[in-house]
Amino acid sequence: MRGQLLPKRRRALRRAGVIFDLQEAQWNAGFAALREFKRRQGHTRVPRHCSKPQGLGGWVARQRHLQHTGKLAEKYRRRLEQIAFDWNPVDVGWRRNYTRLAEFKKVHGHCSVPSHTALGQWASVKRKRRRRGELDPEQVRQLDALGFDWVKPFVFGPQLEAYWQKRVRALKAFKQKHGHCQVPDRARHRRGLGVWVGNVRQDYRAGKLRADRIRELNALGFAWKPTNLSWEGHWAELAAFKRRQGHCRVPQQYAANPALGAFVANARGAWRSGTLSEDQVRRLDSLGFVWAPMKSAWERRYAELVLFHQQHGHFRVPQRGLQSALGSFVVRLRKHWRLGRLSGQRIELLDGIGFIWQPVWGGSKPRVKKHLAP
Repeated sequence: MRGQLLPKRRRALRRAGVIFDLQEAQWNAGFAALREFKRRQGHTRVPRHCSKPQGLGGWVARQRHLQHTGKLAEKYRRRLEQIAFDWNPVDVGWRRNYTRLAEFKKVHGHCSVPSHTALGQWASVKRKRRRRGELDPEQVRQLDALGFDWVKPFVFGPQLEAYWQKRVRALKAFKQKHGHCQVPDRARHRRGLGVWVGNVRQDYRAGKLRADRIRELNALGFAWKPTNLSWEGHWAELAAFKRRQGHCRVPQQYAANPALGAFVANARGAWRSGTLSEDQVRRLDSLGFVWAPMKSAWERRYAELVLFHQQHGHFRVPQRGLQSALGSFVVRLRKHWRLGRLSGQRIELLDGIGFIWQPVWGGSKPRVKKHLAP
């Protein structure tokens, strides 16, 4: 037929090196390179960026993609299967490394593989992929069955027991100082211990914690299922503050423990808004908690003023020296009275002790302004 070569002529041209189907020729070249790679390496898991021969990694990846999408020609698929081509190298690598991890656990009794080894790096990748939600659920199930440590271990091998004892000693020291085992997990200076406590609770819930370690922590009063952990921990810190200082008036900007200062301020705010539970109010009352520190401070200064009047017979409190705070309090009293900011109850208390609202100094007798208490 016109426009077509006779078979005899086509065969002659092929023998002369003429290429009629460039795509097939390229495929055959890739397949020949893959077969040579397998002869040398013993498998067909060619790295994506394989440099020798150049382009083989990309060619292999394309064959897998075409097979997964159903676009690979049947004749090509059969030829690849004849050399035991790995259609899913991830599964092959998974089985190989999982077997190695199982052997590691059989020898060492745990799955905390050193991170500097190839198996340790594989384990780290699995942890990252699970955190991102990218790990196959079946692989998660198999690793869980093996007792895999999803939280990266700090230590491994013979050091595990020594590390445990080190953390227990730190927990005992924390309890001796604070009176409880509620270690904040976000406090910077306790971050390591806080993370360890969280991991211990996680292992306990998963049934992975040894019975002797459970007994050891129970003896410390360890809270396995703490409720309102932050509130309980701060309450215990406030109780310790009271034992040391004799009161609960923690400054809001308390440099030694900023979190405790914020807790005290938040507790007062919750009490004013009615969102603090009755049990929490009762427990804070048991410490002598001051719910209205400004009111309490006024009452203390008033008591000091009464005592000063009893001792000196007047209200001319010095504004300098040891009694400067009381002197400033007297000045503020008169100022607030002139501006109408003093409550009727407080005016009545001050009138009861004969307080002079508008004194006239210079030797003359003080004048008293008449007023009506609201």
